[in-house]
Amino acid sequence: MFDRENSNENILVFKVEDFDTIDDFTFNMIKANPIDSAITIGIDSSNLLLAISNLVPLDSYLRKTPLTIDAILEQYNSTKDKLESYMIPSEELILNYEYTYVDPESGEVRFPLVPTEYSYFETHTEKEFILCVKDALGPEVKVKKKKKEEKPKVAKRSLRERMRDVVMSGSGDDMFEFESDGMLPEGVNVIKVRSTGAEYPLLFGPDTIGTDESRCSIPFSGNAEMEAEHCVITLGHGKYNLSDLNSKSGTFLNGLRLEPGKTYELSSADLITVAGEDLVFSRRS
Repeated sequence: MFDRENSNENILVFKVEDFDTIDDFTFNMIKANPIDSAITIGIDSSNLLLAISNLVPLDSYLRKTPLTIDAILEQYNSTKDKLESYMIPSEELILNYEYTYVDPESGEVRFPLVPTEYSYFETHTEKEFILCVKDALGPEVKVKKKKKEEKPKVAKRSLRERMRDVVMSGSGDDMFEFESDGMLPEGVNVIKVRSTGAEYPLLFGPDTIGTDESRCSIPFSGNAEMEAEHCVITLGHGKYNLSDLNSKSGTFLNGLRLEPGKTYELSSADLITVAGEDLVFSRRS
């Protein structure tokens, strides 16, 4: 959550809660490939720091130099497109009137990019955002209703796919080298499916297990007893943790049924049972 109390005119602080996890992939990608329309991020302990020293709040800017709502939303959508080109989830880009800024020299809008699993809770709907802009511009402003364009639904890429695409494009750390789809680097924590032998690397997390291939990096689309998002493996302070996402059939760790919402630390050779599927957590050597 955004921490106004500890923020100032130079730094906007986003406090990462205990239940949340920083997306290291996005953080490292943005540090290596800055996006002008996204506010620069840094990290201090468990907090994310957004640099706003040369920016002014959108609210203050609009009261002196009006911008059209269409222009603001166009910049927002353009920024989302740039993120997609880097395999960064668009949910990590925050559309929130209170935390949107403007570069006073160029007049370009800057949006906070917060790479955590649950940062999207800070995002307003487009309707809420428009109402805030209208309030700042005055009641005489009319908003043109834009015809909604149908865009093809693109499945969210797994962390393995995201990392592999970066490597194949020539970016990223040389330690992650994939010569083929069947090869994984040494020293990586993996989930191995006993029934098929398939291995899924746990790079930066979170990794969700379930049937929805668009949202799960470890998918089981044909399992009728498994939830769309059944359980999740997260990384925090160098340790991997497993949580059941309130599933009906439950998640079991070494035979013990997990309490929904509670995190359980994983150890090497742990057996995870999900809707009849046996998964082994281990480190690839």
